[in-house]
Amino acid sequence: MEIGKGEVLSHVQGSRRKPYEVTVQIDQISDKGWEKVSDAMAEQAIFAAKLLAGDMPEDIEDAFEAADMSLLPWESDLDTNCSCPDWANPCKHIAAVYYLLGERFDEDPFLIFLLRGRSREELMGMLRQRRAGATQSAGESDEEKHGKGMTVSHSAMKHEPPGLATDSSFWELKEPMDEFRIEISYPEVEVAVLRRLGKPSFWRSRKQFARLFRLTYNTVSDSIHSLTTWSKP
Repeated sequence: MEIGKGEVLSHVQGSRRKPYEVTVQIDQISDKGWEKVSDAMAEQAIFAAKLLAGDMPEDIEDAFEAADMSLLPWESDLDTNCSCPDWANPCKHIAAVYYLLGERFDEDPFLIFLLRGRSREELMGMLRQRRAGATQSAGESDEEKHGKGMTVSHSAMKHEPPGLATDSSFWELKEPMDEFRIEISYPEVEVAVLRRLGKPSFWRSRKQFARLFRLTYNTVSDSIHSLTTWSKP
């Protein structure tokens, strides 16, 4: 079975010696539609974070609905064909392809994006571009505030070392720290680094890296989370 943009090509062994050829064609979302969907995804930080970490958000369909689109195709979006003599559509060979597609989606949910017209790499590129644009806009907004006389360190905005600050008030405490608190919580995406990068190339042990990494990651997370919160006077 080969899965590409808007199309599934497969050979299914039936009662005859020669396998039957099955094709499933799915209407792709237009370029303009994907632009709208990407904008909707980028507006929700949790969507972008999970997708960039290789995790499929459970409510991803909300982003498509916000753009008046649907990730899952309707029956009218499908065009199926099988070379078998059965008149029914779907026949049992097409049904077998649907069943295997469901298994493949469980293994790699991003395949549904591919069938709708965007590969994982293309979608990630669109999201990164939009998130970068949002960050740049936030930076420009800070500079506008600085131009209006608000207390914003120009060197801090440019990510320069603090020692280069020319503002004499840079090291002054602007607000009391009595109520300063940090709450420690579990991340939205578990083992995001592992999901994104996969097993490192240097791993040579027979032990499963993913299981050991997840166990260590969760143990450290539990230890840190047990601190609940801490305050700094």
